Amino acid sequence: MTSLRQLRVSLRQRGVVATAHWAAFGYLRPHRFVIFGTGLDEPWAPGAPETPRGLRLELWSAARLARWRGTRRGLAPEFFRDEIDGARRCAVAVDGHDVIGVVWIHEPGAGSRMFRLAAGEAELNYGWVRPADRNRGVFTALLQFAAGTLAAESCLAIYAAVHSANTPSLTAFRAAGFRQLGVVTHASVFRPRVVCSALGRTPSPRLPHAPSRAFSLSAILAAIADLFG
Repeated sequence: MTSLRQLRVSLRQRGVVATAHWAAFGYLRPHRFVIFGTGLDEPWAPGAPETPRGLRLELWSAARLARWRGTRRGLAPEFFRDEIDGARRCAVAVDGHDVIGVVWIHEPGAGSRMFRLAAGEAELNYGWVRPADRNRGVFTALLQFAAGTLAAESCLAIYAAVHSANTPSLTAFRAAGFRQLGVVTHASVFRPRVVCSALGRTPSPRLPHAPSRAFSLSAILAAIADLFG
């Protein structure tokens, strides 16, 4: 189950105290997520990245990142989404031999906590940038690079969900050309996923908040399935 794999990775990388804090933060209070999207066949798709000086932007398979991880210690849990939910590849920012930034590409068949992806759709999630390299535009460049890669593969749309308190990520997605589609709320075990095809290819500010349909039987069953899926 995804939640158990997440717990195992967090205990290994963060330790017991930090994991307990993470679990309490995640389940004992409601959380709002801003939903972003970009239709890559539209003129407002993300542009070419401006790579920060001294860095390389590359697309890595999960296997390649795992090999790199094998020589490192104390990595953030964001580096382990392949173990947690089966993500198969990621965009990375490389400085010499070090990965100093990462964002995972979730596609149909790889687990997603926020979306039910259909063919031709993808999600960018679980990004991380080395603290010393933040505020340099690294994450924005990674998002643009990943979007450009997916566009070249004929992907139709990319989505993302960003916690409403994560101001740096919100700023980066907007700077990369993504449009805000709406907001969803997760509360305790109620964690519905967004059906991307219902959003259409053109951004709309009218995505309903999850609580407006929180008590439908189908939504409750979907939330239970997501918790144990």
